[in-house]
Amino acid sequence: MCRFDRGVFLIMTIRSSTVAGALLAGFLTLGGLTACGGDSPSSTRHGPPRTVLSPPPLRPPPVSLAGEVLDSTPDVACWPATHAWFKATDTNGNGKLELPEIQADSARFFARIDANGDHALTSSELTAYREAAAPSAYRDQPAPPARRSAGDSPMTADQPPSPGSAPPPGSRTERRDSGLLAQPDPVMAADTNLDFRVTPEELADRVKSRVAKLDTNQDGALDSAELAAYCPPE
Repeated sequence: MCRFDRGVFLIMTIRSSTVAGALLAGFLTLGGLTACGGDSPSSTRHGPPRTVLSPPPLRPPPVSLAGEVLDSTPDVACWPATHAWFKATDTNGNGKLELPEIQADSARFFARIDANGDHALTSSELTAYREAAAPSAYRDQPAPPARRSAGDSPMTADQPPSPGSAPPPGSRTERRDSGLLAQPDPVMAADTNLDFRVTPEELADRVKSRVAKLDTNQDGALDSAELAAYCPPE
């Protein structure tokens, strides 16, 4: 029996009709209602608010030194695909990637993207290639604004924007980085003269620069351990 029921029972047993008896009855009734309110299912205790955790962002697809997508599987690890590319590009089978081998692979990739055959890559051609090669990673995925640094340029529209303007966040001309995390786009970073085009010579120069940075023993070639540094940390 809850406090309210006990209070009513007690009131019924009070035989006094005095003002004091009426006041006592009101007090006991109010207390009983308060006590029974705590027994109501609607007043159950609630724990601390739950924290809803957002899923971690997907890793960008692994890419070659020229920026070719190596695996379209969503959120795939970088090194297995990069190591497979290493073995396929090592055409002389000496266990190292020499610069001519890497440049030949880059030239093949360039020709694959250059849809109109004008010997220049644009962001539209690059976007079309990526959305076909890895749609789950690139299609309609907004990118954070890319930062310009010495020798690197972010991926932008085919035509130079007006002074002070920038592609709107999430637009099709602004894509998230691939390859090295928090780095400029691996293909459009080769646009050193900032004309919003990448020529075969510019891409070859950028690839050569990447090889030089990864070639820690300075033997002019990359072994698998040196190439592994191109993958972002897991």
